[in-house]
Amino acid sequence: MTDSVPIAFGITDLDVGGAERMLAELVTRLDRRRWSPSVVSLQPCGPLASKLIRHDIPVESLEMGGTRDLPAALRRWTTLLRERPPALLQTFLVHANILGRLAGTWAKVPVIVSGVRVAEQRKRAPMWLDRLTHRLASAHVCVSDDVLEHTHRVVGIPRNRLLTIPNGVDLNMIDRRTPVDLEPFGASGRPVLVTVGRLDHQKGIDLLLDALRKLRLRAAIPMPLTVIVGDGPDRERYVADADDLGDDVRFVGWQPNPLDWMAAGDCFVLASRWEGMPNVVLEAMACRRPIITTSVEGIRRLVEAGRTGWVVPTESSEALARAIEDWLTDPERAIRFGEAGRDVVEGRYRIEAMIERYDALYRSLITR
Repeated sequence: MTDSVPIAFGITDLDVGGAERMLAELVTRLDRRRWSPSVVSLQPCGPLASKLIRHDIPVESLEMGGTRDLPAALRRWTTLLRERPPALLQTFLVHANILGRLAGTWAKVPVIVSGVRVAEQRKRAPMWLDRLTHRLASAHVCVSDDVLEHTHRVVGIPRNRLLTIPNGVDLNMIDRRTPVDLEPFGASGRPVLVTVGRLDHQKGIDLLLDALRKLRLRAAIPMPLTVIVGDGPDRERYVADADDLGDDVRFVGWQPNPLDWMAAGDCFVLASRWEGMPNVVLEAMACRRPIITTSVEGIRRLVEAGRTGWVVPTESSEALARAIEDWLTDPERAIRFGEAGRDVVEGRYRIEAMIERYDALYRSLITR
């Protein structure tokens, strides 16, 4: 190819979430001699839009504020695709997947690829629309084999139209991180447990808080400082719920550089009820931190119990408490787990490998 090929990307929003950050990494790292990318956000542009613009990538917002805006957003996206016709449209997240299939089909985009980022458990209406429209896409890229199996079983997409491309981590960026000083939060001489994520039901913060209460009852165990990084609709409820834990738990809100908080901790915990392939776990492993996590989608092939961390059943605050106690009582093993986790990321989950796989997929679909 002598000229770069126009390809369009669409996503629900450009806030700093896992799927959003992976889209930004993918779009900014594609070979611009081969590809000419552009991005559409369904909702008003979030912080990641500025990163894309700095890389000379056109960004448009459909300014969706709710379901009432769907018809106008669909018309606008279809118009954009007709005005600047791409050879391929790649979408991320369920709402963008559904709208993108419709807009791309009406605009006669030759190749449509959907990105499935999570094994969704609660959104019934989008799941129904997913089933109704999935045939409009040429391929569906799942973030983990667990998500692939869930998508085949629940949505009904044939296996021959599903493939897995896992997330990747920029190890150079990980190694340039600057750990946050946690002394002002009461970390002096204490082990520090960190979690990062959106504060809503999916992430299981309530389970983590209950586990910490159970840990308090074990008189011989010193309480760690638990730092909760992130924001979301349930923040106020969780802050109120943690009141009895006092200064043992600190909510620090949304942070622009969550890696610096991970690096400041001694262990990373994820209490999620469901996932796809949690990038925060990959990043914590790359930071050489041991992992305590529930057995959610994408975890079973990422965290190896007894080698890189502790994997406990979902919805079990008691199992979480036991895992935290185990970490606290054997710091040397925790260090070994952290080093083993880094080895796993270096061997399987480099960002360069992720980019290469998407590049190869796009080339294969466009030249069919």
